[in-house]
Amino acid sequence: MPHPQAPTRRRLCGLLAAALLRPGPAAASPEYLPEAEPQPQPFPMAPLAATLTLPPGIRPPVAAVAVLHDRLGPDPRAEPYIRHLLGAGLAAFEILDVAEPGEALVASLAALAADPRVDARRVGALGFGAGAAAALAPGLPLAARALLYPGCEGLARLPDGAWPGQPILLLHGGADTANRVEDCRGAAAALARAGAAVRRIEYRGASYAWDHPGFGLESRLLHPAPDGEGRVEVLPWPGLATISAGHVAGFFARELALPGGRGFTPN
Repeated sequence: MPHPQAPTRRRLCGLLAAALLRPGPAAASPEYLPEAEPQPQPFPMAPLAATLTLPPGIRPPVAAVAVLHDRLGPDPRAEPYIRHLLGAGLAAFEILDVAEPGEALVASLAALAADPRVDARRVGALGFGAGAAAALAPGLPLAARALLYPGCEGLARLPDGAWPGQPILLLHGGADTANRVEDCRGAAAALARAGAAVRRIEYRGASYAWDHPGFGLESRLLHPAPDGEGRVEVLPWPGLATISAGHVAGFFARELALPGGRGFTPN
């Protein structure tokens, strides 16, 4: 005869069913769900095709960074930079056309600055290759610029006094045949003569476009040179791409932050 306090098989099954059906302590509730991944939104006000991605959890108006792609147009190399910019509380304005210097680029950046979600005093530009050279075009309403392998030889002939007090970050690889170390040193000196506050970072052993995704290929790639003359060798370096994206985001977070950032004063 079973002990009077011993549970029967039927009672055990009932207890197990009740435990499985009972809601857990962390029942799904909207206020406890993580924030949704920020999504790029079309930006039809700009003459050039572009998207705007706002950082999560930051109340507008926010600082923004325009992303100007290399000569072939958008590719995945911008993705780690955009993630780091958003993580630093900065909006990303990605221009999807090839950003040539001219009225369309000026008008697109002016449209970004006029958006009520963006602080017009705190707009920067990140350029890759030919996009970096375009970021130096006159008349752009920018408070800071990050230039990645811009074709340093072509920057040695800049007009003096063009960028008074403008913070500029120049990144290049030590093994880049399109941005030789001596040329990039000269470009930094020319930017300083033009009034800019320049910081130059040389990544030893890095090629042109070290942040270009290799898609699993170990062989070298060929990419158009920033000046459009011929092709230049590319050796993807994913680990360095993460480091350079952090350098760029930290630069813009410092220079576009308020208070303390220099900011842009429209004429």
